[in-house]
Amino acid sequence: MSRSSGRVTLKDLAAQTGYTVNTVSRALKNKPDIAPQTCRAIQQVARRMGYVPNRMASALRQGRSGTLALIVGNLVNPFFGAMVTEVENAARAQDLSVLVLSSRDNERDERRAVTTAVERQADGVLLCPSQRTREPLRMLEEARMPFVLMARDFPDEACDSVGCDEAAAGFLAARHLIEAGHRRIAVLYDYEFVHGILSRVQGCCQAVREAGLPDCLPLVARDAASAADGLTRLMRRGVTGCVAYCDLAALSTLSELESRGVRMPDDLAMVGFDNLQASLNLATPLCSVAVDVRAQAQAAVGLLLGRVRGEEGPAQKQLFPTRVVCRGSCALHRGAITTGAWE
Repeated sequence: MSRSSGRVTLKDLAAQTGYTVNTVSRALKNKPDIAPQTCRAIQQVARRMGYVPNRMASALRQGRSGTLALIVGNLVNPFFGAMVTEVENAARAQDLSVLVLSSRDNERDERRAVTTAVERQADGVLLCPSQRTREPLRMLEEARMPFVLMARDFPDEACDSVGCDEAAAGFLAARHLIEAGHRRIAVLYDYEFVHGILSRVQGCCQAVREAGLPDCLPLVARDAASAADGLTRLMRRGVTGCVAYCDLAALSTLSELESRGVRMPDDLAMVGFDNLQASLNLATPLCSVAVDVRAQAQAAVGLLLGRVRGEEGPAQKQLFPTRVVCRGSCALHRGAITTGAWE
């Protein structure tokens, strides 16, 4: 055993088995030029001695680390947890590891995360950008690090991205409330610097206009208390339905409203985004706009690996369809849940 590190090395296995280092290395990888019984014997010794492959050394030889970096926003939001899970599953299917980093949606931590991904020599980066600045994109380009944007995009940037048509998603959410009979609709949102959220708001307003209804009422709120304050005022102006920019905001706001005696959906109907209830056992049934996160993750990993392998061509912007999952918080079809191929 190596005295310097305590790690069992290929030399240690060679000394124990009587084979050359090259034979041991090939046997551990089940190479066809090594007899199956020899592979099994060497692998049994490796397990007994606690041998762990040195992936960094292998990466130096191959010029790749076998690791992808995934940079997401605030992990308090379960949506990002679902994204991490599906990216890890897609990467694991390609025998790759994932380095997960959080930007917490602020510039300093996002720059730090990008720097870490480059320093750790990740093969490529999957980035859900905070969109407060475009500096992370420039940093990755300067480092010649392949990257794909996930869930959030800069439409005017010539870079690969995987997401959904956010304006169409907002349109679906507002139309769901309209079809449930609501005629005065509010749109609750935060993170005005995120292009996708603003597109959702625009989509909501478009649905209201096309229905010939009074303009939807935008409400920017930083927390549940201020959101509840604003919606209480808007309810006095006739608002009966609200589209929230994400499920987490919708649920926290509804909890605050319920503590003030507001009943959902009798007093106020709500539709969110992200369909968290599909993966979490939530106490409050919530209508929500859903997108297939698994399909997005698989597409993003596949696109990134193509760039890592040197595939060239114009930037690809892949958009996945969205749909509304109705759980009754719209005040129509209470308890009904739509079904689909990726439920």
